Amino acid sequence: MRWLDTQAPASVLYVSYGSMSSLSATQIRELADGLERSGQPFLWVLRVSDGAHLSTEAEFDLACKFLEQEYTGRLGGRGFIARNWAPQLDILFHTSTGGFLTHCGWNSTMESISAGVGMLAWPLHTDQFANAALITQELKAGVEVKEWGNAEENEEVSADEVEKAVKRLMASEEGMQVRKRAQELRGEARKAVGDGGSSWKDMGSLLHDFSQPFSD
Repeated sequence: MRWLDTQAPASVLYVSYGSMSSLSATQIRELADGLERSGQPFLWVLRVSDGAHLSTEAEFDLACKFLEQEYTGRLGGRGFIARNWAPQLDILFHTSTGGFLTHCGWNSTMESISAGVGMLAWPLHTDQFANAALITQELKAGVEVKEWGNAEENEEVSADEVEKAVKRLMASEEGMQVRKRAQELRGEARKAVGDGGSSWKDMGSLLHDFSQPFSD
């Protein structure tokens, strides 16, 4: 958080793949190269997934050693790598955070919308592809790292694709509109959970239904 305090407003790309997904060692290197080439400040949470179904712990340790020993020295303070865990909500709501490279898990999606942060969609499996379509095509609150229309699970993304996608979100007119839309959704989300909002009413209805006696 102290590192974020030193960055310009809305300049940092937050990179995280949630609690149940991780990348292969090869893919981590491609992501690292793409982030470096983009020239954009970033905060990257690098961790082994709980199930470790996409990379082994040995692969992860090898990738971390490369990043810690060679990679970070080239960045000159422009990037920050947090290993294993970081306070996601605090990061998303920080004034320096301007974008979120995400796997499009539903919790991360909702937290990003609540914070008004535009997303860079990189789904890895299952419902994440549908969430990515919702974010980019329906809500217009994000852009895709690549076209996922017929993508297979765990499809690799090149460093070149990462670089172009980061610049598209963080340093283009299209990205500015996406981030503006994310801010609009933040306002709508706050209204929904506020007194009298749609989510507030739905929760009241749910509590009312559960408080009624069951009948045969």
